[in-house]
Amino acid sequence: MNDTQKACPHVFIGRADGVHCTRCGLHLTPQQYHELLHPPETPQNAPSDAGDKGTHRTPKSRTDGRGAVAGKA
Repeated sequence: MNDTQKACPHVFIGRADGVHCTRCGLHLTPQQYHELLHPPETPQNAPSDAGDKGTHRTPKSRTDGRGAVAGKA
C-alpha cells in the first residue's frame, strides 16, 4: 500500500476475487479485507492472566447507616 492509498478514505466494491477501492484503486483479497476490518489484538488489549482485578464488587451493607438492618423496624 502506497502513501496515497494509506491516506484514502476507502470506498470498497465487492468483486468475485475480493474488494476494490473506487477512489484509489486498492485491491484486497477477502483475507486481506478481513484483516483490515479486524486487526489482530495487541498484547495491551489481551486479557491478563493475573486474575479478575477490579471485577469483584463489595456486597452492600445491610445496615442503613445507623446500625439498624435495612428493611426492619
